[in-house]
Amino acid sequence: LGLRRLVKVSPNRLVALAAALMVGWFFLPQAYKERVLSPKSYAESSSVQHRTELMSEAIELTASNPFLGTGLGGFGINLIEQNSEVAIISRWLVAEYNWNPVFFGAHNMYLHVASETGLVGLGLLLLFMFLIVRHLRNAERIFRTAGDRQGQMLCAALMVSLISFFLCGLFLHALQQKVWWMVAAAAAVAPMIEVRPGAAKGVTRDAS
Repeated sequence: LGLRRLVKVSPNRLVALAAALMVGWFFLPQAYKERVLSPKSYAESSSVQHRTELMSEAIELTASNPFLGTGLGGFGINLIEQNSEVAIISRWLVAEYNWNPVFFGAHNMYLHVASETGLVGLGLLLLFMFLIVRHLRNAERIFRTAGDRQGQMLCAALMVSLISFFLCGLFLHALQQKVWWMVAAAAAVAPMIEVRPGAAKGVTRDAS
């Protein structure tokens, strides 16, 4: 994507980044600090155990329905019928607080999608991600050729957002998040932005 051309690393920026991290550490919730300072203890916690159970359930559901999955919402419905600790907690939430099991997630977007839509659905999701990234690369190339640094920075920001989301998807299920679809939509239409002479100097561009 040409991030090296857009983001220049300098001593001043590294110092600023280090300072921001140090300041941010003081505002970080204690629970998150403990995860960083005591990774072994966190790895043995009930939180990790429950997430592992959720992911294991998703893997089992995918194995039993590899092509088309259990259907949308099927993960939570199947989960509450199991006997694991997290399944018992999930049943209690449904009974006591009327939680809808359809919205229970596997704490892994890819495993969750595979369990409900099978390998076909997972393949389509990965294809969708690949096409978005390719669109962004094409848009960055167009802006770079036109000398439009503002457009390049836009593509870089969208790419960082997408990569962050893809990585976070390994630890949570966030397809319902509106911000993800907004970023995906912006990335999809980025190549359609018409580059006009003088755009690098801030002249407004119109979407074609």
